[in-house]
Amino acid sequence: MLPTQVRDWIGRASPRERVFTAAALISLLCLFVASIAVRPDDPAAARSLQAGGGGSRRSVTTTTLGDAGAVVAANGGGQSTATTGGVGRSTGGASGDDAARIASDRGVTTDAVTVGFMLQNPAGLSGTGFSTGQRDDGDKYVRALADWASRNGGVDGRRIVPVLRYTDPTSVEDQAAACRAMVDDAKAFGVVDVAAMLDTASLDCLTNTSKGDTPFVHSVMWSRDWQKRSGGNEVSYQAAVDRISVTWARDLGAMRWFPQGATVGILGDKCPATEPTILNVLAPALEANGAGNVVVGDHDCNLSAVVGEPSNIATRFRLAHVTHVLVVSNFAAAQIFMNAADSQNYHPKYSTSDWFLNTSDPTAANFPPDQFNGAIGIASLGSMLRPSGKTPYDGWQLCSQIAQDAGLAPIPPDGAASAELLGLCDNFMLFRDALDLAGPNPTRARWRAAIPALGQRVSAVFGPSRFGPGKLTGSDTVHTVQWQQGCRCWRSISDFRPAAA
Repeated sequence: MLPTQVRDWIGRASPRERVFTAAALISLLCLFVASIAVRPDDPAAARSLQAGGGGSRRSVTTTTLGDAGAVVAANGGGQSTATTGGVGRSTGGASGDDAARIASDRGVTTDAVTVGFMLQNPAGLSGTGFSTGQRDDGDKYVRALADWASRNGGVDGRRIVPVLRYTDPTSVEDQAAACRAMVDDAKAFGVVDVAAMLDTASLDCLTNTSKGDTPFVHSVMWSRDWQKRSGGNEVSYQAAVDRISVTWARDLGAMRWFPQGATVGILGDKCPATEPTILNVLAPALEANGAGNVVVGDHDCNLSAVVGEPSNIATRFRLAHVTHVLVVSNFAAAQIFMNAADSQNYHPKYSTSDWFLNTSDPTAANFPPDQFNGAIGIASLGSMLRPSGKTPYDGWQLCSQIAQDAGLAPIPPDGAASAELLGLCDNFMLFRDALDLAGPNPTRARWRAAIPALGQRVSAVFGPSRFGPGKLTGSDTVHTVQWQQGCRCWRSISDFRPAAA
């Protein structure tokens, strides 16, 4: 049964508010599951995951198109599709002859490298009654990326063989199956993802075990301490959340967003991947930058807590005289908190960051305008640059041209429907460039060693990003963004400045 506070709010809410909140609660599954973690030091949990999550293994349909084709898989709740046609061989650019090439590692043969791609399964999301609005040509775009890379030298003359798996971000079981599909079935050298593989235990399965040990470029990065578990396999353009925290507190203090000595609240969760950063990094950083008192309102790490606890947190913040709230929760918990605050005539000021991508338009679209209007964000994310009259980050042009050359629709730098494919392209380019640096016969160890050698780059999604020894996340500049009620969107309102190292 629903908690009393939720039932009371539903009774008072308008039809429009109930519709928005229902959509948010359903869609939180594809974000909040990112926070639900099995602790990596739990051997029983790791064994359970590798055995299929302790339950019956969901069926996985896989279609193989031969040596030159892609493997496309979907979870049992969705549909399987397969692209057709061969991957073009390299037209040149190899640094050695065929005899010099060897089958140097998992997924690497003398003439091909198998690379895994993951996209959110739209069938799984639609089954919950929610649609992300993502494009439906992801399989064709993955083929286009592989064809483009193969035509432009491949990997020292080896063509790229893509393996695409549509993975359900609302299902921990399916994400565990995705790890097995990539490591055991496809035997991929590495994997590129945007936001399909979110469960931290499944990430461990993919990157942090001797069986997995898989290079993984993705867009959901927790703290640098968590990242270290992978030994260099886990790489992201998005800043780790501890770096986000230091930059965020620094900039809010510098712009005097909260008065000296103000009581500041943090709305978050108690999940193992995030709570240590809230308590040990973000809260102390706020105090060091002028907050007189920091009140942490973190809900338990389960879905029922997302529904039942944010309303109580709003009451607690109001009674503690919290005047400014930082949102580090998933957007559904934030929306419930704001609705409860609104019903109590409690109107704190809000700030967000790239943590949980709360600075993106789709994330904040349904926040109550009376609560959220004028909210300040500290972001590297650049999807609002062009609508703000500014130049978008470089890199999207190539990603879009690859799509158009394959007969697909363009991929703009600010289109919500194309954001998934732009992020996939962005991450693939990083993955591929490290593979090029890994030598004529690449291994996973050499790929890991190559990442710090990438140096300065520009992400089409997160902007200037430098990689180096000990630094495996990007997003090295930030700007201030503001949420505006008129367009229900974010707009950039400052120049760029360096983020915390």
